Amino acid sequence: MRIAFIVEVFPKLSETFILNQVTGLIDQGHEVEIFPSRRVRESKVHPKVKKYGLLSRTFSPPNLPENKLVAKLKCIFYILKNAGKIEVISKILSLKIPVRFRINLFFRLLPFLNRPPFDIIHCHFGTMGKIAVYGKSLDIFTGKMILSFYGYDATR
Repeated sequence: MRIAFIVEVFPKLSETFILNQVTGLIDQGHEVEIFPSRRVRESKVHPKVKKYGLLSRTFSPPNLPENKLVAKLKCIFYILKNAGKIEVISKILSLKIPVRFRINLFFRLLPFLNRPPFDIIHCHFGTMGKIAVYGKSLDIFTGKMILSFYGYDATR
């Protein structure tokens, strides 16, 4: 089974519950890929990250520049680079949401555009659920979705 983990950051030493789920699924023979919003640069990394080669299974989106003009130019670059997915890209960029959020969503979904389909998309923390909902509505995700809440995110 192909399983995508959508998380805020990875690897994060304090989130061993996510690490244990990932490695447990790998041990059971599943193909797991991790999609953080950003990569964390912690001085210490859990030994399982190296043992399982998890960084090679981790696909972070490109950094979104703060400057609006630079962000739009970078967006154009990635549109041209992914021209084969122009139908999906045009759906993302034509959503009826503020431009900055459209560009942010586009960058966030970029790592999924050239990946084979997933059977399960598991979002950790409610804040990551929006990404999966948009991905599903845009036909980027076809698998079943799971959203796990852990505390602070349950009230948002």
